[in-house]
Amino acid sequence: MTLGQRIAQYRREQGLSQEALGEQLGVSRQAVSKWETDGASPDMGNLLGLSRVFDVTLADLTQTPEERPAPVNPEIPAVPANPFRRSRRRTVAFLGAALAGIAAVLALVWAAEFLRFQPESPEVREARETGDPTRAAFLAWKRLETAEDLTPEEVYENRRTIFQSLSGIDWTAFGAMENPSNPDGAIFDLLGWMDRQGSYTAQEVWELQSGCASNLDGAYAERYGGLLANALFANPAVFVQSLARDPDQEDIMGMAVLLAASDAVWQGPELDAAVIALDQASREGMFSRQEDRWRRFVLAYLDCGDGDFSALPRTPTEMEDREGG
Repeated sequence: MTLGQRIAQYRREQGLSQEALGEQLGVSRQAVSKWETDGASPDMGNLLGLSRVFDVTLADLTQTPEERPAPVNPEIPAVPANPFRRSRRRTVAFLGAALAGIAAVLALVWAAEFLRFQPESPEVREARETGDPTRAAFLAWKRLETAEDLTPEEVYENRRTIFQSLSGIDWTAFGAMENPSNPDGAIFDLLGWMDRQGSYTAQEVWELQSGCASNLDGAYAERYGGLLANALFANPAVFVQSLARDPDQEDIMGMAVLLAASDAVWQGPELDAAVIALDQASREGMFSRQEDRWRRFVLAYLDCGDGDFSALPRTPTEMEDREGG
């Protein structure tokens, strides 16, 4: 499979159009199309961007399957050697070996460029591996905020640590790591950092929604709802598809819709555009049956113009039970 074919495969798995992928990377739809047809190759910056959007490693994205040599068929008789061809074969073999050597050197240079650093600091890696998402998120965030000259891979790995930690963060403990007497400062600073990240990948949208399993409360939850609303506005179809990803998280995802809608219903043009986009995606058959349940659920909340959600069901299952009754 070529690099272009892998890009196309990962894009379809994320439920993205070529235009949507281009928007996340800051390139045109035509550029994405050329990559997928192998008419052009993405540069290093775009390769790193693609690996972030698809939530795969750079090695997984760029690897090329090694071709095996054709097996020797013993039934085919050997052709007598032509002495006049030997010198040409030796020349070709020499050139092939030379090119292989150059390729090996370039590969080593490439590897050295990406392996000369550890994408995560030892402290972040230890906190993540020992099951302490609060500390892992805090250390990764501080590294992004304070370290200078981080490589794209380091930025990617630390950003991923933060989003993967959201569902397990203890927000009070997180704030106390910065300033025990004023925990609000660090919490709102992190949420502000997340807001400045621009578009989220489909994986990050799901992790953001899953973050509603943490001990969000009061003003933290209100600010978090703004992040969820921005994710909904940025890509309504992906937002809905992510809600349906894990049936065991229906209550958590119902809370994500409530928080997103609490901010979204006051946004006027963005709200109208999201509703139109969801209707169009439904007509185009983008949603499975499970995803369409969530689409209807989201629309019920977005249609609540006064922001009073008290009478609405809290999950799609509850909505269907009411309709069935």
